[in-house]
Amino acid sequence: RVVLQTDDCRQGRARRTEGRGGLQGLRGFALMRGPALTFLALLVGCAPPVPNTAVSVREAVDHIHAWNGKDVIVDGWLGNCRGMDCALYPTLADAQLVSQGSGSAAWDEAMDRRLSIGADKEFDRLAAPLQFAHVRIGGRLNDICRSWMTSCTDRVPDIQAISINLADHSKKAD
Repeated sequence: RVVLQTDDCRQGRARRTEGRGGLQGLRGFALMRGPALTFLALLVGCAPPVPNTAVSVREAVDHIHAWNGKDVIVDGWLGNCRGMDCALYPTLADAQLVSQGSGSAAWDEAMDRRLSIGADKEFDRLAAPLQFAHVRIGGRLNDICRSWMTSCTDRVPDIQAISINLADHSKKAD
């Protein structure tokens, strides 16, 4: 079945000199939007899914942009957790090094490997007896302070903790 449009229906549309309109239908949509949609699909397709099991601190840090706003369980070593500092580290050695103070290149590197825990008085109360223990923290990842040209101080909310438990001691953090 062929339906012809009257000139009234075509008014206001841009027309070429030979009288045809621009690219039409799905072909025009695909040619104009196809590359952008393909790029978007590739970009989204590269993001690893959030695992249903606990991830290491290293994995959480490596995928913080892809998992931004997602709930995860992170396995690591809790450092000092009070006041303006609370973080989860890949190793007990990193947690202990950072707690001793700043100044060395090793301290800077340990700080880069950690996952900072956002401020929450109730969480700090629960975490107090677990400092320097191997724990699992459930929470929502946040990449705001790891974005380009962003600087945060004190209690950076890389993860907004919801729960904390001792980790299974048969498994190592990293």
